[in-house]
Amino acid sequence: LPCAHTSHETDRMFGSNVSMRLMVSRALAMGIGVLVTPCRFHDNPSSCDSAQPRRKRVLVVGAGLTGSLTVALLRRHLKLGGVDDVHLEVWERASYPSGRFGAALASGPEACCIADLGAQVLSAVEVTSGHPNAGTDGHNVRTGEVHVTWQEVQSLLSAGLVRRASDSLLCDTEERMKYDGLWAHFWCPRGFSSLLWHYIAEANAVTQFGVRVDQLVSCKESSSGSFSSSSSSSSSSS
Repeated sequence: LPCAHTSHETDRMFGSNVSMRLMVSRALAMGIGVLVTPCRFHDNPSSCDSAQPRRKRVLVVGAGLTGSLTVALLRRHLKLGGVDDVHLEVWERASYPSGRFGAALASGPEACCIADLGAQVLSAVEVTSGHPNAGTDGHNVRTGEVHVTWQEVQSLLSAGLVRRASDSLLCDTEERMKYDGLWAHFWCPRGFSSLLWHYIAEANAVTQFGVRVDQLVSCKESSSGSFSSSSSSSSSSS
């Protein structure tokens, strides 16, 4: 995205709201497209209108795991800060929450048969196992982040959204770590796309599917700091 916010612009937008500044900065660092604007989104660069009412809105480009989780975490931080007037929106090129994590094939009456085509399991370090390396710093991952991840997975497990998969049922791969007492793996009965829907619903985010964002352009003539987007339908994308 050629017009992604810099950390300075993020600080200017959210001022003393440390949680929001941190969340947006982390999302940008992960490569997810995040657009924050006090005005509305325009569907073509020539429609900038400075007369629109000022309201903070967040646009996340991509409804994969990172994008879907990002809007959910943003909503949580906003609620903790007592902020309820920020509009969250997600645009996705596919026709459903997808990405590498949520790609799926559904068939049968009311999609009774679902096959995950992307991720097969959700893996997390089991910090409560007593393993000497569980929940410690390493591989550019901090202890606090490992613990937060495990807590998030436990909330999904309690809600019945995921189930633990036995290591004996999993094949060995280069990416899947099968170390007793260290890594725990989970599968999703309704497919991982349903997990992405869960996060989007939690965020109360507006979604647009079948849309590819080609560029974001700053409306320099607008004193409100609004942005416009250039997008196309996925069917016409090259």
